[in-house]
Amino acid sequence: MIMRFRRVDGQWTVEVICLTPTGSNRDGECFRVCHYGFLVAEARTIDELRDHVDLAELEESLAITRLRRTEEELRRQHVPR
Repeated sequence: MIMRFRRVDGQWTVEVICLTPTGSNRDGECFRVCHYGFLVAEARTIDELRDHVDLAELEESLAITRLRRTEEELRRQHVPR
């Protein structure tokens, strides 16, 4: 499973990619950095990742999606009829 993080405005996303037996001995994890969905860079370390995005601005995408869905469900339940 790929872990995804994004900025609140959605401009930048970071995916944690797990690399398994590769011919170039690049096994392990790397970070894929995208701007508006377009691949900008791949980083092998956190320091390299910091060159592209501010880590403090990133939030886990799944948590944001779940929170928004929950807020919408609550609004629907409290709509006066």
